[in-house]
Amino acid sequence: MIGDILADLGKETAGRLAKTGAKTGFVELNVTDDAQWEKAVAATVATLGGYDILINNAGIEITSLVSEVKAEDVRRMCDVNIVGTVLGMKHAFRAMRRKMPDLRLVVGNPGYKIRKSAVIDGVEYLGPQPQERMHAQVRTALCTFFPNFVIPETFGLVFAESNAVGTPVLTHDCGAAAEVIGDPNQILPVTGAQRAYEAVLAHVSPQWRSGPASLAASFGLFDSHVERVRAWRSGARPHTAPDPRFRLAAVTEKWRALLAC
Repeated sequence: MIGDILADLGKETAGRLAKTGAKTGFVELNVTDDAQWEKAVAATVATLGGYDILINNAGIEITSLVSEVKAEDVRRMCDVNIVGTVLGMKHAFRAMRRKMPDLRLVVGNPGYKIRKSAVIDGVEYLGPQPQERMHAQVRTALCTFFPNFVIPETFGLVFAESNAVGTPVLTHDCGAAAEVIGDPNQILPVTGAQRAYEAVLAHVSPQWRSGPASLAASFGLFDSHVERVRAWRSGARPHTAPDPRFRLAAVTEKWRALLAC
């Protein structure tokens, strides 16, 4: 299902995908509108019979100097980048949990989110937590799930910390993932089909590409995630440990060497 505020382009994209034989559809969606999200998810379930995956990568940016930035632009960016993303997670998770009643989502808080979160069955909001509490949560998880393959994660601290406390990461070969994790069993390749999917939707404004999750699943683009999770649940979960490359002494020594040049 394609969801977009740009109706003409959204319908055109759905039409292109339909010509390949896929069951698809379009729903008009402003990601900052809670009611529209509810209708979009309901339409997806009615059209495709379920809601398995949400591609929820809304995002806009302000292209101006800080000295010239307008308050309304900042508010618009926060509405799309933060509010829109959270609303998508809320409605999509509700639909997915109807199919998987034991599904549980624990949401960590980096510390700067202070407003009250919506109450959703199966979702636990930790709120601002000290590092020890966050590590305790990660230790009990099957994995740290980071399915992004569009925006490179160049820092990799989350990957290193997850492995250090004994929890594998399930992510794509994107950005610093392969270098930091160093275990191919935790890395999924970015397939040609996935890149083609992004190419098809490239002309659609990113903040409105929240609807095609079920359609992508029908193509099998995310089967590798499901297969890996099932394998890990069945006993093939990788064993991880602290990486000596990221110990404080090793990092300090590298910085000293760089600064001495």
